[in-house]
Amino acid sequence: MRAVDEIHCVINGFYLTSDYGYNVTILIIEDDQELNNQLAELLCQKGYEVEQCFDGETGLIKASSDHYQLILLDVMLPKRDGFSLLNILRKSSQTPVIMVTAKGAEQERIQGFSQGADDYVAKPFSTTELLFRIEALLRRSSPEDRVVLLQQMYLCNLLYFLWQNLQNALHLLAKHKEHYPYWYYFLAKS
Repeated sequence: MRAVDEIHCVINGFYLTSDYGYNVTILIIEDDQELNNQLAELLCQKGYEVEQCFDGETGLIKASSDHYQLILLDVMLPKRDGFSLLNILRKSSQTPVIMVTAKGAEQERIQGFSQGADDYVAKPFSTTELLFRIEALLRRSSPEDRVVLLQQMYLCNLLYFLWQNLQNALHLLAKHKEHYPYWYYFLAKS
């Protein structure tokens, strides 16, 4: 890939992946492999980056070590249930969490909300509704994420500005190569 193509990919792919101007990564922690894969496929089709976990221990490690914009968390998980995972996660992270469960009992929802869940979806659920809930939570994302977003957008716009000026300079140099033969030769070879 040529440098021009790489810069073009960075500029066009870096912050135009989602409506929020940056790559939104969602962690799915769900032990039902079929549902986990269906959710991952749905979210990927909508332009989100997705990582998958199938048990509570691995999910806690992933959620604690990487930066996600949203977590879909099943309640009934092997190795560590969703409530204890959320309880530990909330000590160090305020990443939005949507609890996903087969049980729709009021007491379970209250427990999830009291431990820091941002939203709750009972199985079976409408994928359209889930997508709207995800969009709503991402719109209300933390100020730190907005600062990162602005920094990424600024950097990308700066790269684009520099690339455009470099292209203009190279065009002028090619036009007047007889006045700058050394530079033209040097840049043409690199």
